[in-house]
Amino acid sequence: MKFKEILEKIKVYAPLGVSLVVAACVVISLSTYQAKASEPSKDKKQQVSESMADTETETENATEDTQTATGSFDLADGVYKGSATGYRGSVTVAVTILDKKIVSIDILSASDDEAFFNRAKGVIDRIISSQSLDVDVVSGATYSSNGIIGAVKNALTGEKDNGVTGKSKQESTSESESDSSSAEIAAVQDASAYKDGTYYGTGKGFAGNIKVKVDIAGGKISAISIVSTKDGDSYVKSASSLLDTIVEKQSTNVDTVSGATFSSRGIIAAVRNALSQAAVSENTAGNNTDKQGAAETSGNGQTDENSSGSASEHGTEGTLPYVDGIYYGTSEGYKGDIKVAVVIQDKTLKAILVTEKQDDEPFITNAMDVLKNMMKKQSADVDTVSGATYSSKGLIGAVKEAFEEARKTTAGENTGNGNSGGNNNNSNNAADSNIALDEDKAVLSKLVQSQASLDGTQYTQLSWYLLQIRLGDAQEVLESAESTKKDVSRAQEKLQAAINALQKNDTSTNVYEDGTYEVSTLCIPDDDMDFSAYNLSMKVTIANDRIVSITDVKGDGDSQNASYIKKAADGTKNQQGMVSMLTSQANADSIDFSSIDTVSHATCTSKAIIDGCKSALEAAKKK
Repeated sequence: MKFKEILEKIKVYAPLGVSLVVAACVVISLSTYQAKASEPSKDKKQQVSESMADTETETENATEDTQTATGSFDLADGVYKGSATGYRGSVTVAVTILDKKIVSIDILSASDDEAFFNRAKGVIDRIISSQSLDVDVVSGATYSSNGIIGAVKNALTGEKDNGVTGKSKQESTSESESDSSSAEIAAVQDASAYKDGTYYGTGKGFAGNIKVKVDIAGGKISAISIVSTKDGDSYVKSASSLLDTIVEKQSTNVDTVSGATFSSRGIIAAVRNALSQAAVSENTAGNNTDKQGAAETSGNGQTDENSSGSASEHGTEGTLPYVDGIYYGTSEGYKGDIKVAVVIQDKTLKAILVTEKQDDEPFITNAMDVLKNMMKKQSADVDTVSGATYSSKGLIGAVKEAFEEARKTTAGENTGNGNSGGNNNNSNNAADSNIALDEDKAVLSKLVQSQASLDGTQYTQLSWYLLQIRLGDAQEVLESAESTKKDVSRAQEKLQAAINALQKNDTSTNVYEDGTYEVSTLCIPDDDMDFSAYNLSMKVTIANDRIVSITDVKGDGDSQNASYIKKAADGTKNQQGMVSMLTSQANADSIDFSSIDTVSHATCTSKAIIDGCKSALEAAKKK
C-alpha cells in the first residue's frame, strides 16, 4: 500500500484513536486511585444538609459560640475516616464533609477512660463551630482532646501523629491533672483531738462525690476507708494511698497523689468533712474546709448533692418581690429536662432542690455550682460552669421559670381556681361534677395516707421539708368545701412531685441503682381470651429506692389494645391508675405487689405493668 493511502486511512480513524487513548488513561487513573471518601447520594446529601441545624455536640464541654464559620475544606462531599493517638491508645473518627464544611464528627472507637474522653469530646463542637482544626483542647482532658483533633486532621489531610500515647509521654502525671498538676489542696488547721466514734464525710472527686468512713479511737484517727466513689478505679487506687499518710501524720495537710489529683482532693475533702463532726477543739478542719473540694452538708453530716443550702448560710438577705411559696421550673439540659423546686420565704431565696435530672452525673455535679452562686447573689443571672455548659444552662433556665411562676402568683395570675365557665342550672351536671370532685379527693387522700409511714430522719432536711409543706397543702384542699377539681388536681401533682424529690441521707445503703430502665413484659390474656398476647414496653425511672416515674407505656399488638393500656396506666374517673399507684409507694423494696389493685376492665394490662416494674427493679438491684 502506498504511503499516501496509509496516511488517508489514519486520518479517518484518528478521532476514534484519540477516544480510545483518553478512555485508557481514565481507566488507569481510576485503577490506581484509592478512594478516600464515600459520595453520598442526592437524598443523603439533602438529609445531611437538613440535619445541620439540629446537630448536637457530644458533650457538655461545648463552646458558647453557636455560629458556624464558613467552610474551606477543599474536599468532595462524603465521609472521611481518620485515626490518631489519645491518652491510652488510638482514637478513630468519621468526619462528614458537605459543601466544603465539616457538618459532623462521629467517634468510631477510643481507648481512653470514659470520664475523660467524654469531657474531651468538647473539641468536636469547637472544630465544627470554627471550621478549623486549630482549636483549644478541653481543660482536664488534654491528651484525649489532642487525640480527637489529630484523628480529624488525619481524616481530612492524611497527616499522622507520632503514635506515642499521652500516658507514655508523661508517666508521672495523668490526663486528669494535665492542666492543674501543680495546684495542691489548701492547708487547714487540724483539730487537737477528736471524739471517739465512726464518722462519714463526702468530698467532690472528678466524676462525682467520694464518701469515706473515718474511725476515731483514743481521740485520734485510727482508720479511714472509702465507702463509695464514681471516679475511675485506677485513679482511686492511686489516690487511696493518702489514707495511710493521713493516719500516720494525724493530719489532712498532705500532698495529692501525682496522676490522681482530682480523686486525691475528693478524698482529702471527704476526710475533713468527717473530722469536722468529730473535732473537740474549735479550730477544726471543718471551719477551714478547703474551697476546692468540700461538700456542703444538710445539718446531719450527710451531703445533699441536690441542695444549694439556705441563703442564711451565705449571709445574704434577698429582695425578691415574690410571695412566700415553693415554685417549680423546668428547662432543657444536655440529655433531657432538668426540674427544680425553689423555696422563697421573706423575699429570700431559701433553697433550690433539683427534683429531676437526666444528664451524666459528672457534668450535673459540676454544674451544681451555679445553684450556690444563685443563692449567694439571690438571682438567676449567673455564669455557666466551664465544662458543664448545657447542664448549667438547664439549671439556670429551670430556676428562671420557677421565678416566673412566683411572679405570676404574686401578681394574682395563678389563681388556682380556674374559670367556672358561667352558671349551669342543670342539676344533673352539678351532681356529676360533685361526684367527680369526691372521686378526685379520694385519690388525693389515698396519696396523702401513703406517706404516713415514712421516717423523716431517713431523708435530707430540704426534701423532707418540701414534702411536709405539700402534705399540708393537700390536707387543706381536702378539708375545704370550696376546693375545685383543679385545686385537687394541682395539689396532687405538686404532692407527687415532692414525693419523687425525696432524697435519702445516705444513698450508699440504697438497694437499687438510680437510673431509667427500659423493660418489656408479656401481656397475657385471661380465660376469656378476648385479645392476643402482646409485648408491653415501658421506661421505669428509679431514684433513691423509689419508682418515681413510669413512661412510654406501649404495646406491639393490635391497635385496639391502646385504650386498655391507657386505662391501666392512667386510671379512670373511679379508679387510680397503675402509674400513680406504683410511684406513690414509699419504698420500692417493700412494695407488696399482690396487694395493689388492678384497674377494672384493664386487668391483664395492669398486671403487665406490675411485671414490668418488677423486671426494672430486678435490673436495678445492686449486686
